[in-house]
Amino acid sequence: MMILLKIAVYDHEQRAYEVFDQIKDQFPLELRIVTSENEWVDIQNKDAHKGLGIQFLQMIYDINKDECMAFGDQMNDYEMLQQVKYGCAMANAVDSIKNIAYEVIQSNDEQGVLLKIKDVLKNNENY
Repeated sequence: MMILLKIAVYDHEQRAYEVFDQIKDQFPLELRIVTSENEWVDIQNKDAHKGLGIQFLQMIYDINKDECMAFGDQMNDYEMLQQVKYGCAMANAVDSIKNIAYEVIQSNDEQGVLLKIKDVLKNNENY
């Protein structure tokens, strides 16, 4: 049996938000449509998202949300950031991601993830 998990639509003209607005209402409710960068729109099962991956890792390693950090910038990161206490949004993130973030850090172009990880490892008493 073959199961389709995800379709990624690429727009080399970086109009993912326009494409999203045009197609979001044209799919059944069982599917979820999200942007994953300026060039990408993901179409996937509504129950398949990064948050489930984090939840699975938390379960098998017996760790809780308070012990986890994740980084995101687009709507395909939404559930993942909700599954951890320390959900960091990049400075270049969409507003919906910034609104749920524990903290907004430097952008991808400024190596925000690397700098945050270095900061946490250096000053881990804050986390």
